Amino acid sequence: MDESIESVIQNAIQIDFDPNLDKSSRSGVIWIVLKNFEETKIRKKITYNEKSRLTTYAARNADSTMLSCFLLIFDLTMIRTIMNCSYSNARNKDPNISFTEEDILAFIGVLFCRNYMCPNTPVKEMWSK
Repeated sequence: MDESIESVIQNAIQIDFDPNLDKSSRSGVIWIVLKNFEETKIRKKITYNEKSRLTTYAARNADSTMLSCFLLIFDLTMIRTIMNCSYSNARNKDPNISFTEEDILAFIGVLFCRNYMCPNTPVKEMWSK
């Protein structure tokens, strides 16, 4: 068994692999490994002409409330994870701190709104003392 694994590893090592070899996906997208400083030239050539539209998932799961649309981006499991991590960090500073899922949702909503309404505001100014 060990010998067969070792021979597979040896065969894999002996294969000449070109790391700059182009890769393509099933959908026909071609992935190319970029050389240093080539990224900006390539980025200028990228054009995106698709129109944004509602996905079928969003159409099924969003109703007329803003909260349902918000929960398409952040589900409750993610909110609870953020809340638990925030709790453990905050309790290092203040053991009596408490907040709810609604507080986390409101905070994320404020960050989104602030970014939309003041997109060029430095992140440092988004926090109050």
